[in-house]
Formats: sequence, C-alpha cells, structure tokens
Amino acid sequence: TAEPDTVIFSFTRSLIAGQQATVLALGLLASINDLVLVDDIRSVYAEGKLRIVDAAPGSGTVDVYVVESGTDIASVDATLRNLGLGSATPHLVFAPGNYTVTYTVAGEKTVLATAEVAATAGTVHTAILVDEVRVDEASDGKPPAVLLLDDLAG
Repeated sequence: TAEPDTVIFSFTRSLIAGQQATVLALGLLASINDLVLVDDIRSVYAEGKLRIVDAAPGSGTVDVYVVESGTDIASVDATLRNLGLGSATPHLVFAPGNYTVTYTVAGEKTVLATAEVAATAGTVHTAILVDEVRVDEASDGKPPAVLLLDDLAG
C-alpha cells in the first residue's frame, strides 16, 4: 500500500476565474495523464445536454451509441465512432427524453457498458467510460462501467 504522503499524480494548469472544469486522471499508475474539460453547464430550457468521455485504458478504441431508451443498437449507426482514451465531446444537445448511452468495441456491436440518461429539459450530464478497479498488475480493467455525472450538481 502507498504511504499517505506519497504523491501518485500531480499536474499544473492555469484555470480561468469563474470557469468550471472537470479534471480526470487517465491511464495506469505508471503513466497517468490529466484531462481537463471545460464545463458548459449553461442549461437550455427546451433541451438536454450530454458530454461523452472515454477514460478507460482497458477498453481500447470505442464507438458510442446514444439512442432513445429501448432502442436496439443492432439496427442503428454509431453516434460517435473511434473514440480513444482521453477523447471527449463538447456537451451535445438532445431533445428532452430518456436515452441509453452504449459504449461498444469500435466497428463492432460488442457492448462494453451502458448507462441510462434522463436528458430532460434543462439537464447537463457527462457520461464517462471507466475501467473496473484494477486490484493488481494482472487486472485488465474489465468489465468497464459508465460513470454518469450531473454537471449541475454543486
């Protein structure tokens, strides 16, 4: 176990006063990098907003499907293709409704992880693909999961 005063990751960035950001640590212990995402938290009265992030080194390149809940992805094209580790979209705008966010192996329909998102009017979310906790060096981070953030939560 690491000592409490052992630093495993640090970074220095200039942030802008009044601007909100999400900071993620990406990668494995030996090669952690930072990903700083500027948050567009301005809610829109008649729309829901959703940002998609790939923060799972064990998943390789992924495709993402954002579909109305209950839709089978077998018959639809990917919403986003070939996202790699550290890829992030801006906040995308959706008509209010319930959606399923599905991450798959790139170019395939092999599901890695899913999350249900209630993108109701005025909501702002971020869906982040993350690895399973790696308990030792032999762990591969699978199965991954989706961490869903409410970007308006204070």
